[in-house]
Amino acid sequence: MFAGENRAVALGEMLDARERRAAAQREMIERHGLPLVSFTLNVPGPVKDSALLRRAFDEGLRQIGAVLLAEQIETVQRAETRAATGCEALLAVRAGALRVKRALCAIEEKCAIGRYFDIDVIDTDGAKISRVEAGVPERRCFLCGKPAAECARSRTHSAAELQTHVFSALGAFLDGRCADQIAERAVRALLYEVAVTPKPGLVDRANAGAHDDMDFFTFQRSAAALTAYFRECALSGLHGEGRGAAERFDDVKFLGVLAERDMLEATGGVNTHKGAVFSLGTLCAAAGYLYQTKASFSVEEMRREAAAMARDACEAFAQAHGGALYGARKEAVCGFETAAEIALPALRRALTKGKTPNDAGVEALLALLCGAEDTNLVRRGGAEAPARLRARTEELCRMDANALSVAAQLDAECIAANLSPGGCADLLAVAYFFFFFETAEN
Repeated sequence: MFAGENRAVALGEMLDARERRAAAQREMIERHGLPLVSFTLNVPGPVKDSALLRRAFDEGLRQIGAVLLAEQIETVQRAETRAATGCEALLAVRAGALRVKRALCAIEEKCAIGRYFDIDVIDTDGAKISRVEAGVPERRCFLCGKPAAECARSRTHSAAELQTHVFSALGAFLDGRCADQIAERAVRALLYEVAVTPKPGLVDRANAGAHDDMDFFTFQRSAAALTAYFRECALSGLHGEGRGAAERFDDVKFLGVLAERDMLEATGGVNTHKGAVFSLGTLCAAAGYLYQTKASFSVEEMRREAAAMARDACEAFAQAHGGALYGARKEAVCGFETAAEIALPALRRALTKGKTPNDAGVEALLALLCGAEDTNLVRRGGAEAPARLRARTEELCRMDANALSVAAQLDAECIAANLSPGGCADLLAVAYFFFFFETAEN
Protein backbone atom coordinates (compact mmCIF):
# COMPACT_ATOMS: atom_id res chain seq x y z
CA MET A 1 0.00 0.00 0.00
CA PHE A 2 1.25 3.49 -0.83
CA ALA A 3 2.60 5.41 2.16
CA GLY A 4 0.29 8.26 3.10
CA GLU A 5 -2.85 6.77 1.58
CA ASN A 6 -6.09 8.22 3.00
CA ARG A 7 -4.07 10.72 5.04
CA ALA A 8 -5.41 14.25 5.26
CA VAL A 9 -2.78 16.57 3.79
CA ALA A 10 -2.11 20.06 5.08
CA LEU A 11 -2.51 23.23 3.05
CA GLY A 12 1.25 23.78 3.11
CA GLU A 13 1.84 20.38 1.53
CA MET A 14 -0.62 21.15 -1.26
CA LEU A 15 1.02 24.52 -1.92
CA ASP A 16 4.46 22.87 -2.07
CA ALA A 17 3.11 20.25 -4.50
CA ARG A 18 1.64 23.00 -6.67
CA GLU A 19 5.00 24.81 -6.80
CA ARG A 20 6.80 21.59 -7.75
CA ARG A 21 4.25 20.95 -10.48
CA ALA A 22 4.68 24.47 -11.89
CA ALA A 23 8.46 24.05 -11.88
CA ALA A 24 8.16 20.69 -13.68
CA GLN A 25 5.87 22.30 -16.25
CA ARG A 26 8.36 25.10 -16.95
CA GLU A 27 11.23 22.62 -17.28
CA MET A 28 9.32 20.39 -19.72
CA ILE A 29 8.26 23.33 -21.88
CA GLU A 30 11.86 24.60 -22.01
CA ARG A 31 13.12 21.14 -22.93
CA HIS A 32 10.71 20.45 -25.78
CA GLY A 33 9.20 23.78 -26.80
CA LEU A 34 5.82 22.06 -26.98
CA PRO A 35 2.43 22.47 -25.27
CA LEU A 36 1.76 20.38 -22.18
CA VAL A 37 -1.16 18.39 -20.86
CA SER A 38 -1.27 18.61 -17.06
CA PHE A 39 -3.59 16.07 -15.47
CA THR A 40 -4.70 15.83 -11.85
CA LEU A 41 -7.93 14.81 -10.13
CA ASN A 42 -10.50 17.40 -9.15
CA VAL A 43 -11.12 16.14 -5.61
CA PRO A 44 -12.26 18.52 -2.86
CA GLY A 45 -11.23 17.96 0.74
CA PRO A 46 -7.98 17.03 2.49
CA VAL A 47 -7.64 13.41 1.31
CA LYS A 48 -5.89 13.35 -2.05
CA ASP A 49 -4.56 9.80 -2.29
CA SER A 50 -6.24 6.40 -1.96
CA ALA A 51 -6.56 3.18 -3.92
CA LEU A 52 -9.81 4.52 -5.39
CA LEU A 53 -8.22 7.82 -6.45
CA ARG A 54 -5.27 6.05 -8.06
CA ARG A 55 -7.70 3.88 -10.02
CA ALA A 56 -9.52 7.04 -11.14
CA PHE A 57 -6.22 8.64 -12.13
CA ASP A 58 -5.23 5.58 -14.18
CA GLU A 59 -8.62 5.65 -15.91
CA GLY A 60 -8.13 9.32 -16.75
CA LEU A 61 -4.66 8.63 -18.16
CA ARG A 62 -6.11 5.80 -20.23
CA GLN A 63 -8.75 8.09 -21.70
CA ILE A 64 -6.28 10.90 -22.39
CA GLY A 65 -4.04 8.45 -24.21
CA ALA A 66 -6.95 7.12 -26.24
CA VAL A 67 -8.07 10.61 -27.31
CA LEU A 68 -4.55 11.70 -28.25
CA LEU A 69 -4.09 8.53 -30.28
CA ALA A 70 -7.43 9.00 -32.04
CA GLU A 71 -6.50 12.61 -32.86
CA GLN A 72 -3.04 11.50 -34.04
CA ILE A 73 -1.37 13.77 -31.50
CA GLU A 74 2.10 12.53 -30.58
CA THR A 75 3.17 12.36 -26.95
CA VAL A 76 6.86 13.27 -26.81
CA GLN A 77 7.36 12.86 -23.05
CA ARG A 78 5.18 11.68 -20.18
CA ALA A 79 6.02 12.05 -16.50
CA GLU A 80 3.97 10.89 -13.50
CA THR A 81 4.07 11.64 -9.80
CA ARG A 82 2.14 9.70 -7.16
CA ALA A 83 2.20 11.14 -3.66
CA ALA A 84 0.04 11.80 -0.62
CA THR A 85 -0.84 15.13 -2.23
CA GLY A 86 -2.35 13.28 -5.20
CA CYS A 87 -1.40 11.81 -8.55
CA GLU A 88 -0.13 14.09 -11.30
CA ALA A 89 0.86 13.62 -14.94
CA LEU A 90 2.56 15.88 -17.45
CA LEU A 91 2.61 15.14 -21.16
CA ALA A 92 4.49 17.11 -23.80
CA VAL A 93 2.47 16.85 -27.02
CA ARG A 94 3.19 17.75 -30.62
CA ALA A 95 0.14 19.76 -31.66
CA GLY A 96 -1.40 23.19 -31.24
CA ALA A 97 -2.50 23.86 -27.66
CA LEU A 98 -6.03 24.94 -28.64
CA ARG A 99 -6.52 21.79 -30.71
CA VAL A 100 -5.35 19.65 -27.80
CA LYS A 101 -7.63 21.45 -25.34
CA ARG A 102 -10.69 21.00 -27.56
CA ALA A 103 -9.95 17.30 -27.98
CA LEU A 104 -9.44 16.65 -24.27
CA CYS A 105 -12.43 18.70 -23.13
CA ALA A 106 -14.54 15.89 -24.59
CA ILE A 107 -13.34 13.67 -21.74
CA GLU A 108 -14.40 16.17 -19.09
CA GLU A 109 -17.77 16.68 -20.77
CA LYS A 110 -18.76 13.21 -21.97
CA CYS A 111 -17.13 10.68 -19.64
CA ALA A 112 -19.27 9.70 -16.65
CA ILE A 113 -16.44 10.67 -14.28
CA GLY A 114 -14.86 13.34 -16.47
CA ARG A 115 -16.22 15.98 -14.12
CA TYR A 116 -13.67 14.81 -11.56
CA PHE A 117 -10.72 15.13 -13.96
CA ASP A 118 -8.71 18.33 -14.12
CA ILE A 119 -7.07 18.35 -17.56
CA ASP A 120 -5.18 21.58 -18.22
CA VAL A 121 -3.47 22.38 -21.50
CA ILE A 122 -0.56 24.79 -21.19
CA ASP A 123 0.81 26.62 -24.22
CA THR A 124 4.51 27.17 -24.84
CA ASP A 125 4.31 30.62 -23.21
CA GLY A 126 3.13 29.01 -19.96
CA ALA A 127 -0.48 30.22 -20.30
CA LYS A 128 -3.36 27.80 -19.75
CA ILE A 129 -5.90 27.44 -22.54
CA SER A 130 -9.32 28.19 -21.03
CA ARG A 131 -12.52 26.32 -21.66
CA VAL A 132 -13.97 29.54 -23.09
CA GLU A 133 -11.18 29.65 -25.71
CA ALA A 134 -11.98 26.03 -26.57
CA GLY A 135 -15.67 26.84 -26.95
CA VAL A 136 -16.72 24.65 -24.02
CA PRO A 137 -19.23 25.77 -21.35
CA GLU A 138 -18.00 26.59 -17.87
CA ARG A 139 -17.96 23.75 -15.38
CA ARG A 140 -20.96 23.13 -13.19
CA CYS A 141 -21.12 22.25 -9.51
CA PHE A 142 -20.97 18.55 -8.57
CA LEU A 143 -24.03 18.80 -6.36
CA CYS A 144 -26.41 21.53 -7.51
CA GLY A 145 -25.52 22.12 -11.15
CA LYS A 146 -24.88 25.85 -10.73
CA PRO A 147 -21.63 27.37 -12.05
CA ALA A 148 -18.81 25.74 -10.09
CA ALA A 149 -16.95 29.03 -9.61
CA GLU A 150 -20.03 30.59 -8.03
CA CYS A 151 -20.47 27.73 -5.53
CA ALA A 152 -16.74 27.79 -4.71
CA ARG A 153 -16.76 31.52 -4.00
CA SER A 154 -19.81 31.35 -1.76
CA ARG A 155 -18.78 28.02 -0.17
CA THR A 156 -22.28 26.72 -0.81
CA HIS A 157 -21.27 23.14 -0.05
CA SER A 158 -18.86 21.79 2.53
CA ALA A 159 -15.69 19.99 1.54
CA ALA A 160 -17.02 16.88 3.29
CA GLU A 161 -20.22 16.92 1.20
CA LEU A 162 -18.29 17.34 -2.01
CA GLN A 163 -15.73 14.67 -1.17
CA THR A 164 -18.43 12.16 -0.22
CA HIS A 165 -20.13 12.78 -3.56
CA VAL A 166 -16.90 12.46 -5.54
CA PHE A 167 -15.79 9.26 -3.83
CA SER A 168 -19.21 7.69 -4.29
CA ALA A 169 -19.40 8.59 -7.98
CA LEU A 170 -15.86 7.43 -8.67
CA GLY A 171 -16.42 4.19 -6.79
CA ALA A 172 -19.62 3.32 -8.67
CA PHE A 173 -18.07 4.00 -12.08
CA LEU A 174 -14.74 2.31 -11.43
CA ASP A 175 -16.28 -0.73 -9.79
CA GLY A 176 -18.47 -1.17 -12.84
CA ARG A 177 -15.51 -0.78 -15.19
CA CYS A 178 -13.43 -3.21 -13.13
CA ALA A 179 -16.25 -5.78 -13.04
CA ASP A 180 -16.62 -5.48 -16.82
CA GLN A 181 -12.91 -6.22 -17.29
CA ILE A 182 -12.98 -9.24 -15.00
CA ALA A 183 -16.12 -10.61 -16.69
CA GLU A 184 -14.59 -10.07 -20.12
CA ARG A 185 -11.62 -12.24 -19.19
CA ALA A 186 -13.89 -14.98 -17.87
CA VAL A 187 -16.05 -15.02 -21.01
CA ARG A 188 -12.97 -14.87 -23.23
CA ALA A 189 -11.58 -17.88 -21.35
CA LEU A 190 -14.75 -19.86 -22.13
CA LEU A 191 -14.69 -18.82 -25.79
CA TYR A 192 -11.02 -19.75 -26.15
CA GLU A 193 -11.58 -23.11 -24.49
CA VAL A 194 -14.41 -24.19 -26.77
CA ALA A 195 -12.57 -22.86 -29.84
CA VAL A 196 -9.46 -24.98 -29.20
CA THR A 197 -9.42 -27.72 -31.85
CA PRO A 198 -9.02 -30.68 -31.81
CA LYS A 199 -10.06 -31.61 -28.27
CA PRO A 200 -10.47 -35.30 -27.38
CA GLY A 201 -14.15 -36.13 -26.88
CA LEU A 202 -15.05 -32.46 -26.35
CA VAL A 203 -17.02 -29.94 -28.36
CA ASP A 204 -14.76 -27.88 -30.60
CA ARG A 205 -14.90 -26.14 -33.99
CA ALA A 206 -14.58 -29.44 -35.85
CA ASN A 207 -17.20 -31.61 -34.15
CA ALA A 208 -19.36 -32.16 -31.07
CA GLY A 209 -17.03 -34.74 -29.57
CA ALA A 210 -18.81 -37.47 -27.59
CA HIS A 211 -21.97 -35.32 -27.28
CA ASP A 212 -25.21 -35.44 -29.21
CA ASP A 213 -27.01 -32.60 -27.40
CA MET A 214 -24.63 -29.67 -27.92
CA ASP A 215 -22.26 -28.14 -30.45
CA PHE A 216 -19.88 -25.20 -30.85
CA PHE A 217 -22.71 -22.68 -31.12
CA THR A 218 -24.41 -24.03 -28.00
CA PHE A 219 -21.27 -23.06 -26.09
CA GLN A 220 -21.20 -19.63 -27.72
CA ARG A 221 -24.75 -18.95 -26.53
CA SER A 222 -23.92 -20.24 -23.07
CA ALA A 223 -20.79 -18.11 -22.69
CA ALA A 224 -22.66 -14.98 -23.78
CA ALA A 225 -25.47 -15.72 -21.32
CA LEU A 226 -22.98 -15.94 -18.44
CA THR A 227 -21.44 -12.49 -19.01
CA ALA A 228 -23.77 -10.75 -16.55
CA TYR A 229 -23.16 -13.47 -13.95
CA PHE A 230 -19.39 -13.04 -14.03
CA ARG A 231 -19.85 -9.29 -13.73
CA GLU A 232 -22.12 -9.72 -10.70
CA CYS A 233 -19.59 -12.07 -9.08
CA ALA A 234 -16.85 -9.48 -9.57
CA LEU A 235 -19.06 -6.76 -8.10
CA SER A 236 -19.88 -8.95 -5.12
CA GLY A 237 -16.16 -9.17 -4.42
CA LEU A 238 -15.61 -5.46 -4.97
CA HIS A 239 -18.34 -4.73 -2.43
CA GLY A 240 -17.22 -7.42 0.01
CA GLU A 241 -15.18 -5.27 2.37
CA GLY A 242 -15.76 -6.25 5.99
CA ARG A 243 -17.36 -9.58 5.09
CA GLY A 244 -15.74 -12.94 5.72
CA ALA A 245 -14.53 -15.22 2.93
CA ALA A 246 -17.32 -17.75 3.58
CA GLU A 247 -19.96 -15.02 3.41
CA ARG A 248 -18.60 -13.83 0.10
CA PHE A 249 -18.69 -17.37 -1.23
CA ASP A 250 -22.36 -17.59 -0.23
CA ASP A 251 -22.98 -14.62 -2.53
CA VAL A 252 -21.36 -16.49 -5.41
CA LYS A 253 -23.41 -19.61 -4.68
CA PHE A 254 -26.63 -17.62 -4.86
CA LEU A 255 -25.59 -15.88 -8.06
CA GLY A 256 -24.57 -19.26 -9.47
CA VAL A 257 -28.07 -20.66 -9.01
CA LEU A 258 -29.44 -17.83 -11.14
CA ALA A 259 -26.62 -18.20 -13.66
CA GLU A 260 -27.33 -21.89 -14.19
CA ARG A 261 -30.92 -20.97 -15.00
CA ASP A 262 -29.68 -18.41 -17.56
CA MET A 263 -27.31 -21.00 -19.02
CA LEU A 264 -30.06 -23.59 -19.42
CA GLU A 265 -32.40 -21.06 -20.98
CA ALA A 266 -29.72 -20.10 -23.51
CA THR A 267 -28.89 -23.70 -24.41
CA GLY A 268 -32.34 -25.22 -24.41
CA GLY A 269 -31.72 -27.17 -21.22
CA VAL A 270 -28.17 -28.38 -21.97
CA ASN A 271 -25.53 -28.23 -19.23
CA THR A 272 -22.60 -26.63 -21.00
CA HIS A 273 -20.79 -24.68 -18.30
CA LYS A 274 -21.93 -25.78 -14.84
CA GLY A 275 -18.34 -26.43 -13.71
CA ALA A 276 -17.18 -23.09 -15.10
CA VAL A 277 -20.04 -21.30 -13.35
CA PHE A 278 -18.58 -22.57 -10.07
CA SER A 279 -14.88 -22.15 -10.85
CA LEU A 280 -14.78 -18.91 -12.80
CA GLY A 281 -17.53 -17.34 -10.68
CA THR A 282 -15.46 -17.92 -7.55
CA LEU A 283 -12.35 -16.54 -9.22
CA CYS A 284 -14.18 -13.45 -10.51
CA ALA A 285 -15.35 -12.69 -6.96
CA ALA A 286 -11.83 -13.24 -5.62
CA ALA A 287 -10.41 -10.87 -8.22
CA GLY A 288 -13.01 -8.23 -7.40
CA TYR A 289 -12.24 -8.48 -3.69
CA LEU A 290 -8.53 -7.99 -4.29
CA TYR A 291 -9.17 -4.96 -6.50
CA GLN A 292 -10.67 -3.13 -3.52
CA THR A 293 -7.26 -2.32 -2.10
CA LYS A 294 -4.72 -3.28 -4.77
CA ALA A 295 -3.92 -1.63 -8.06
CA SER A 296 -2.60 -5.02 -9.20
CA PHE A 297 -2.21 -8.51 -7.81
CA SER A 298 -0.77 -11.86 -8.79
CA VAL A 299 -2.53 -15.01 -9.93
CA GLU A 300 -1.23 -16.65 -6.75
CA GLU A 301 -3.00 -14.04 -4.60
CA MET A 302 -6.22 -14.60 -6.53
CA ARG A 303 -5.89 -18.36 -6.07
CA ARG A 304 -5.38 -18.01 -2.33
CA GLU A 305 -8.39 -15.74 -2.02
CA ALA A 306 -10.60 -18.13 -4.01
CA ALA A 307 -9.47 -21.07 -1.86
CA ALA A 308 -10.25 -19.16 1.34
CA MET A 309 -13.72 -18.32 0.03
CA ALA A 310 -14.60 -21.87 -1.01
CA ARG A 311 -12.98 -23.86 1.81
CA ASP A 312 -15.73 -23.98 4.46
CA ALA A 313 -18.60 -24.67 2.08
CA CYS A 314 -16.72 -27.31 0.06
CA GLU A 315 -15.47 -29.15 3.12
CA ALA A 316 -18.98 -29.13 4.61
CA PHE A 317 -20.32 -30.57 1.35
CA ALA A 318 -17.67 -33.28 1.37
CA GLN A 319 -18.48 -34.29 4.95
CA ALA A 320 -22.16 -34.54 4.06
CA HIS A 321 -21.37 -36.76 1.05
CA GLY A 322 -18.83 -39.27 2.26
CA GLY A 323 -15.98 -37.06 3.44
CA ALA A 324 -13.98 -36.84 0.19
CA LEU A 325 -13.42 -33.74 -1.90
CA TYR A 326 -13.34 -34.22 -5.65
CA GLY A 327 -13.93 -32.39 -8.91
CA ALA A 328 -14.41 -28.63 -9.01
CA ARG A 329 -14.78 -28.36 -5.22
CA LYS A 330 -11.41 -30.01 -4.65
CA GLU A 331 -9.83 -27.71 -7.21
CA ALA A 332 -11.32 -24.65 -5.51
CA VAL A 333 -10.11 -25.63 -2.03
CA CYS A 334 -6.63 -26.22 -3.50
CA GLY A 335 -6.66 -22.83 -5.22
CA PHE A 336 -7.12 -24.40 -8.66
CA GLU A 337 -3.70 -25.95 -8.34
CA THR A 338 -4.07 -28.23 -11.36
CA ALA A 339 -4.91 -25.39 -13.72
CA ALA A 340 -2.14 -23.21 -12.29
CA GLU A 341 0.62 -25.81 -12.10
CA ILE A 342 -0.13 -28.05 -15.09
CA ALA A 343 -2.15 -26.21 -17.73
CA LEU A 344 -0.89 -22.66 -17.23
CA PRO A 345 2.83 -23.53 -17.56
CA ALA A 346 2.03 -25.56 -20.68
CA LEU A 347 0.20 -22.56 -22.14
CA ARG A 348 3.10 -20.26 -21.33
CA ARG A 349 5.71 -22.61 -22.84
CA ALA A 350 3.80 -23.08 -26.07
CA LEU A 351 3.02 -19.39 -26.53
CA THR A 352 6.63 -18.46 -25.77
CA LYS A 353 7.65 -20.78 -28.61
CA GLY A 354 5.36 -18.88 -30.96
CA LYS A 355 2.46 -21.33 -30.96
CA THR A 356 -1.02 -19.96 -31.62
CA PRO A 357 -3.53 -19.70 -28.76
CA ASN A 358 -5.30 -22.70 -30.32
CA ASP A 359 -2.22 -24.92 -30.53
CA ALA A 360 -1.05 -23.82 -27.07
CA GLY A 361 -4.49 -24.76 -25.77
CA VAL A 362 -4.19 -28.23 -27.30
CA GLU A 363 -0.82 -28.73 -25.58
CA ALA A 364 -2.23 -27.53 -22.25
CA LEU A 365 -5.20 -29.89 -22.58
CA LEU A 366 -2.93 -32.87 -23.27
CA ALA A 367 -0.94 -31.93 -20.16
CA LEU A 368 -4.19 -31.96 -18.17
CA LEU A 369 -5.18 -35.36 -19.58
CA CYS A 370 -1.88 -36.69 -18.28
CA GLY A 371 -2.05 -35.04 -14.86
CA ALA A 372 -5.59 -34.10 -13.81
CA GLU A 373 -8.37 -36.01 -12.11
CA ASP A 374 -11.52 -35.83 -14.20
CA THR A 375 -14.75 -37.06 -12.61
CA ASN A 376 -16.62 -36.65 -15.90
CA LEU A 377 -14.58 -39.53 -17.29
CA VAL A 378 -15.60 -41.69 -14.33
CA ARG A 379 -19.28 -40.93 -14.90
CA ARG A 380 -19.06 -41.82 -18.57
CA GLY A 381 -16.55 -44.66 -18.61
CA GLY A 382 -16.27 -46.03 -15.08
CA ALA A 383 -13.61 -45.78 -12.39
CA GLU A 384 -10.79 -46.96 -14.67
CA ALA A 385 -11.52 -44.54 -17.52
CA PRO A 386 -9.25 -41.69 -16.30
CA ALA A 387 -6.24 -44.00 -15.92
CA ARG A 388 -6.83 -45.56 -19.34
CA LEU A 389 -7.09 -42.20 -21.07
CA ARG A 390 -4.03 -40.92 -19.22
CA ALA A 391 -1.96 -43.94 -20.28
CA ARG A 392 -3.14 -43.66 -23.88
CA THR A 393 -2.33 -39.93 -23.97
CA GLU A 394 1.15 -40.52 -22.62
CA GLU A 395 1.70 -43.35 -25.13
CA LEU A 396 0.68 -41.24 -28.11
CA CYS A 397 2.75 -38.27 -26.92
CA ARG A 398 5.82 -40.52 -26.77
CA MET A 399 5.15 -41.75 -30.30
CA ASP A 400 4.29 -38.39 -31.88
CA ALA A 401 5.61 -34.96 -30.88
CA ASN A 402 2.87 -33.19 -32.81
CA ALA A 403 0.23 -32.26 -30.22
CA LEU A 404 -2.47 -31.63 -32.82
CA SER A 405 -2.14 -35.07 -34.39
CA VAL A 406 -2.13 -36.69 -30.93
CA ALA A 407 -5.28 -34.78 -29.97
CA ALA A 408 -6.97 -35.73 -33.23
CA GLN A 409 -6.25 -39.42 -32.65
CA LEU A 410 -7.50 -39.21 -29.07
CA ASP A 411 -10.60 -37.38 -30.28
CA ALA A 412 -11.55 -40.26 -32.54
CA GLU A 413 -10.95 -42.79 -29.76
CA CYS A 414 -12.88 -40.78 -27.14
CA ILE A 415 -15.84 -40.35 -29.48
CA ALA A 416 -15.89 -44.10 -30.15
CA ALA A 417 -15.75 -44.83 -26.39
CA ASN A 418 -18.25 -42.06 -25.52
CA LEU A 419 -15.68 -40.31 -23.26
CA SER A 420 -15.61 -36.58 -22.66
CA PRO A 421 -13.07 -35.04 -20.22
CA GLY A 422 -15.25 -32.07 -19.32
CA GLY A 423 -13.39 -31.44 -16.08
CA CYS A 424 -10.18 -30.92 -18.03
CA ALA A 425 -12.02 -28.52 -20.34
CA ASP A 426 -13.08 -26.44 -17.32
CA LEU A 427 -9.50 -26.41 -16.05
CA LEU A 428 -8.28 -25.28 -19.46
CA ALA A 429 -10.70 -22.33 -19.27
CA VAL A 430 -9.37 -21.50 -15.78
CA ALA A 431 -5.81 -21.61 -17.12
CA TYR A 432 -6.72 -19.17 -19.90
CA PHE A 433 -8.34 -16.92 -17.29
CA PHE A 434 -5.14 -16.96 -15.24
CA PHE A 435 -3.08 -16.25 -18.35
CA PHE A 436 -5.22 -13.23 -19.24
CA PHE A 437 -4.56 -11.79 -15.78
CA GLU A 438 -0.82 -12.49 -16.06
CA THR A 439 -0.51 -10.71 -19.38
CA ALA A 440 -2.73 -7.69 -18.71
CA GLU A 441 -2.27 -4.62 -16.56
CA ASN A 442 -4.84 -5.26 -13.86
